[in-house]
Amino acid sequence: MVPHLSLAAQRNQTKSRKGTDSETADRRRESEKARKRERFLENNKVAASKCRAKKKGRENQLQEDIRMAQATNTLLRTQHAGLLSEVEGLEDMVSLCNAECNRNRSPEENIERIQGHFSRGELKEQLCFLPTI
Repeated sequence: MVPHLSLAAQRNQTKSRKGTDSETADRRRESEKARKRERFLENNKVAASKCRAKKKGRENQLQEDIRMAQATNTLLRTQHAGLLSEVEGLEDMVSLCNAECNRNRSPEENIERIQGHFSRGELKEQLCFLPTI
């Protein structure tokens, strides 16, 4: 404090310094708030970028899963068509055998008879496999 000032003037000078200290503290608080906001925005930007990258990765994986499922579906449909054709051939063969087989024979005897026809080439390529007893 300055000795030549009156006591009241000295009090006013102290009050004005306190006001200046308060303003400086306010500025520091505002500056700290601004830095925190900048850090938050930067962290948010990084997090959003990571989130978008993960989302894109999941989308790409789902697209690949779709392609694989479609390929499997096509393969299964082809196999299904082949099996239907095979069943049709087997049904034709059974109806041919039923026409010439004695109905009093056992299923085993009928299978042996069918195998005999097949081994002699009488049924050609209508049969892909024969059951074994």
